Amino acid sequence: MIGGNTDTPEGPDTVFRPIVDSRAFEEVVDQLSDAVHTGVYEVGARLPTIDELSRAMAVSKPTVGEAVRVLTRAGVLSVKRGASGGIVVAASIIPPSIIKLSSRRLARDMRELVEARRPVEMQLAHLAAQRATGRDVADMRAGRDLMETADGNFSQWLFGNYKFHYAIGRAARSDFLFHMLADIYKELAMHIEGWTPRDRTHPEATIAEHVDILAAIERHDPERAREAMDRHLRELEELAAIPPTVPRD
Repeated sequence: MIGGNTDTPEGPDTVFRPIVDSRAFEEVVDQLSDAVHTGVYEVGARLPTIDELSRAMAVSKPTVGEAVRVLTRAGVLSVKRGASGGIVVAASIIPPSIIKLSSRRLARDMRELVEARRPVEMQLAHLAAQRATGRDVADMRAGRDLMETADGNFSQWLFGNYKFHYAIGRAARSDFLFHMLADIYKELAMHIEGWTPRDRTHPEATIAEHVDILAAIERHDPERAREAMDRHLRELEELAAIPPTVPRD
């Protein structure tokens, strides 16, 4: 199931999956960071206990504990003691050093990632325009608002951008496409490390594109949502020097 709030209703068995990979530690880190990066558990949310995570992922408690310690040292999680404590999400942006731990990250080049992003995001926008709820739209607005108020703070800008696009992914109600998007975005994060909005993008134009996508989804207009997403995707494609696949306006 795909969630996205601090009172996540899903149990660990619906968010995490048993691990069969021989590199269990890296896979635990990957699943926990995915749950944070995609907004299943947002900042301030409490994760399941070590025991619960161990059972859900079918790995030992020491393996889960070490993964939690790694993410705690990276500033992604914090561990609070006492009856009201637990494993709590401290930050929504996963450092590239953590992303690189994953045995599933293949360090694809940026052009390949951006090329793969187009069919995934356009279909997600199309489906979201058909299936979005009021809560989904509110999550998209929250992401857009974070971008609008970032004022040069790239961490906030990036978090707002992720929040917006992952809200579209959740609204589409397609777990498979959503996790494809998450994998693409996590690998892209390794390429854009050190960027700022004004170095590599056009913030005002990008926000306007988000507004257009949101408006189409709010109107439940799938074709207009696809068209708005198409316009939005072109900027990063141009940075990666990918030829257009559809006629330009």
